[in-house]
Amino acid sequence: MPLSSPLAATSQDSHTALEHKKYSNANTSGSMGERLLPYLLASIDACIVLVVLKGMANFPPFREVDQVVPAWWLFLVACGLLWLAQTMQRLLGFWLARRSQSGGVTLKRLRQLSTRWYSGSLLVLFLVVIWVQWYTQQAFLLDPRWLALAFDDITNNPLYTVQALFIAMLIGFFGVRGLALSRKDIEVQDIVQAFKSGIGFLLGVLLVRTMGGVNTTDSTLWLVIPGFLFLGLLAHTLVKAAEKRHEHYHAQGLLGSVRAQEGKLLLNTLLFSLVLLLVALLITFILSPNWLAQLTDPFFHWLKSLPTNQVPPHGNVGGKPKVAKKPGPGQADPEWTILLRLAAGILAVVLVLILSTRWMIARAARRRHTQQIIVEIYASAWSWELFKEQLKAFFKSLRQGIFRGLSTLHLRMRKQQDIAWSEELTGELSTRTVREIYRAFLRHAFKAGYARRIDETPAEFRQRLLESMPAGEGELTRLTNVYTMTRYSGTQPGEGEIAAMRQSWQELRPKVR
Repeated sequence: MPLSSPLAATSQDSHTALEHKKYSNANTSGSMGERLLPYLLASIDACIVLVVLKGMANFPPFREVDQVVPAWWLFLVACGLLWLAQTMQRLLGFWLARRSQSGGVTLKRLRQLSTRWYSGSLLVLFLVVIWVQWYTQQAFLLDPRWLALAFDDITNNPLYTVQALFIAMLIGFFGVRGLALSRKDIEVQDIVQAFKSGIGFLLGVLLVRTMGGVNTTDSTLWLVIPGFLFLGLLAHTLVKAAEKRHEHYHAQGLLGSVRAQEGKLLLNTLLFSLVLLLVALLITFILSPNWLAQLTDPFFHWLKSLPTNQVPPHGNVGGKPKVAKKPGPGQADPEWTILLRLAAGILAVVLVLILSTRWMIARAARRRHTQQIIVEIYASAWSWELFKEQLKAFFKSLRQGIFRGLSTLHLRMRKQQDIAWSEELTGELSTRTVREIYRAFLRHAFKAGYARRIDETPAEFRQRLLESMPAGEGELTRLTNVYTMTRYSGTQPGEGEIAAMRQSWQELRPKVR
């Protein structure tokens, strides 16, 4: 046997072990919170995609892009493709572990088979979505005739083509993202990066809607905000708790129950997110007060239907009183039906609140009784102080970034103005005097916040200034005319023109603020 054979065998075994560890890591080990982390991150990606679609819908070419697929479809596809990728990773790890019994199938062959299987699954999902969107009334899913209809519509109708390409892009994005999430361990920086990206896209979409003059409220967009915050906070809390738990486990062993710790974290995050949801609903109701009209219209309609005079007039003594028309047997008054439904809904809500309160009181009493018997010390990984510090640090970095950009822009404009003002004046004495007066005017306007652009002519600068201070139109016009004639026509100004320009500048100076 050659001497290189044991080394080659050892190297091959090490490579197989590494590959098995890589492909068997499908986020299936660990606690429930660690297994939930990839799905939370996939849901955050779905929220970001939904926000981007809402922002694209404000532009005319993409007016109805958010109506191609429903909002819940994004979350279903993101989590479903992640589960599919995790299943593929587990199967590939199982095949690698049993490669000696699989007939000598190579790792390259296994990768090709898994890639083809995953790509075929994405293609099947694309066909199912196309069938659900357009052809549920024409043919059954397993009937191949609808494929010919779909091919004809996609090739001949540009609208169908664009929608099909858009659906394929979404499925491809979530497929690649699910494959990436299934092959990596979720860390804190991954959650923070996704959270920052989502906040940036959300602020950008709200700014675009505000600048575009969109006055209608989008309930889906307003409900995505608390959902996105809940998913981000829960994912960040779980990943921080997992890191702390692993540190304590390696240092001094696991303390307490992992399930109890994650349950407390989930409860605290859920309560905080419910507060955010109530705030979002309150903002939505304030911006769109139609719900108040829908609640009060039946009551006022019922008040209007009540008789206004119960006593008959004095002149109608012997006549027959008018009898109001009543509903026949088996018919109910619609106003009373609406009121009964409203009362039933209120009673149901009150009953649910009472039962929930009693259940929480009983659960607290049982836990207190249990804690008296078995005393355990729990250290919660959730810290309000840490959350406040992170929130302050986020807003501080955001504020510093904004002011840093504004300061850089101001310094750049100041540098350009300094270069323009440091230019040496040449020509006759009268020409230099006119240019010095106009340069003093430009410095004063720059300090007041009206900087002249590099590519802006004196006439354009005058027109822009008049929009902010129309009171100085005469002085500004004389000042600009004398400077333009002297600077660009090559004529020498007279003493009268210089005196008029100096007087106009003295009168204009207190008006530029």
